[in-house]
Amino acid sequence: MSHAQPDVAAPAAAPGPIPAASGERAQRFARDLDALTVADPAAKRSQLWIRLGITAMVVGVALPIIAYFLSHNTSDPLVQRDAIILALTGIAVAIVGSVVFLRFSLTNFLRFWLARQAFDMGVLSERLGGRGRDVEQTTDLPVR
Repeated sequence: MSHAQPDVAAPAAAPGPIPAASGERAQRFARDLDALTVADPAAKRSQLWIRLGITAMVVGVALPIIAYFLSHNTSDPLVQRDAIILALTGIAVAIVGSVVFLRFSLTNFLRFWLARQAFDMGVLSERLGGRGRDVEQTTDLPVR
């Protein structure tokens, strides 16, 4: 007499989430970015301020050079003092232009970085949340 044990199939382990193709992921990221209403890094207003900052830096460098030639082409102390004021104004304009440029450049970069982080955290939470559903829950408690 042979005691055949019933065939108990081991529960098949469900595979983890299949990673999406990079093209699908990029499209999904673009859709999610639009859904978040995050401004496009190439927005016109931001680009205007960046260009204004670059222009101010160039003008700020040019003004002291012009002031140098003004002060060296005359012996009149009043003109030379005006050239000093012009040079200091140029330095101030260059500093302000640099700050404006850096502020708007970094704002664009950090805005995009923050949206990217939010997207990656969403993907990570989907992966972690999906693992809990893959585990088959059994309640084989004896009934009395």
